[in-house]
Amino acid sequence: MSNRGSASRRVSSGYLVAVAVLSLVLGHSAAAQGHPSSEPAKTNGRPASVTTGKRAAKPKAVRFSCPDAFDDGTLTDSRLADLLAAQANGLHWEGGYGLPDSCHREVRLVCGPDLDHDGDPEAIVQVGWWQALDGHTCASLQSSADYWPVSYTFLVTKHESAWRAVAPLAVGLFGDQRDLRRATDFVRLAKRELGILVSWSNVASESGCQIAGYEVFTFQAGTVRRVQTGDESPPCSSCCDRP
Repeated sequence: MSNRGSASRRVSSGYLVAVAVLSLVLGHSAAAQGHPSSEPAKTNGRPASVTTGKRAAKPKAVRFSCPDAFDDGTLTDSRLADLLAAQANGLHWEGGYGLPDSCHREVRLVCGPDLDHDGDPEAIVQVGWWQALDGHTCASLQSSADYWPVSYTFLVTKHESAWRAVAPLAVGLFGDQRDLRRATDFVRLAKRELGILVSWSNVASESGCQIAGYEVFTFQAGTVRRVQTGDESPPCSSCCDRP
């Protein structure tokens, strides 16, 4: 089965893929590989301490500076791209897209604070690349039908000059006219705490309506924990012109 065929079924499920991919990425326990668990405790089948967007305002993004990246996420030293991209290899990624490839690869870094108060700052890395389809190689790509842009976003921590991957945050996919978009930021929470905001948007396959939402996570004691969710889908009605 080709990457394109399997990915098409995932993306065409609309809302389900937008929620499921993020849940799979963050819900997989990688304790056996030495990675922190990101699955919160559950009460009556729901994650504990989770609030919805109806009950709490969406946190506002806060910006931090660091010598490794400019404000737009561009690396100040291009040689850092290989090192950061390699950090994704030690994390578990759902979706069947494999490890990041060098084909049209882009690496961006969002500088962050010391989330877990251990003296080392955290940051968000996004690695994007072109996933070749149907047996193509990067050199043989002729058109956008030959590849899908894929991105992995994950949390890292920096101790002195050494970077270490902490946990996966999101998988982005662009293809089959269904763009599963991701955006991540550091945000200010209550009681002067800081967290991570993961926003997503997609198009429902049946109605053609745009759907969107966000989840907020904290990072404490080696654990990424979801503490808030919200629905940002705009009003929409099915269009009579859709086949």
